[in-house]
Amino acid sequence: MNNQMIIDTETFAMLIESQYEDMISAAEKIGVGHAEWKPLGKGRTILSQLQECAVRAHQVLGTLNGEAAGGPPSPEALTQYATFETAIQGCRANASALAAKLRTLSPEDLQQTTNNRFGEFSFARLIVGAYWNASYHEGQIVYIGSLLEEASA
Repeated sequence: MNNQMIIDTETFAMLIESQYEDMISAAEKIGVGHAEWKPLGKGRTILSQLQECAVRAHQVLGTLNGEAAGGPPSPEALTQYATFETAIQGCRANASALAAKLRTLSPEDLQQTTNNRFGEFSFARLIVGAYWNASYHEGQIVYIGSLLEEASA
């Protein structure tokens, strides 16, 4: 099986930016007043979803810039996005920086590989992962919003 991915980097940059904006829009519709509400009092919050995505975009950008691939977000990395507002700002800034970096790369650049805790991955797969992660967390945020609606009905 051929694991190479041929990607138009401009299209991927636009997808990253639009997906992060969709996720942010979903969070903003629910609002800062519910940013730390937890389903059943123990689930993940909207804020924690945004924090993870801000860190993830930053980690992928770092990897593309030659830094070691990051693992799970450290508590220190998350603290810079401690509020709803700073998490949204971090998502926007880091997704924008990642998209800008993508626009400088060729499809051949995306075939470079790096190792992380799950094994060896092409840069293209890391970028797909960042896109998927933001899509997944948008769904989680929308789900939290639906639970809030049910709880207040």
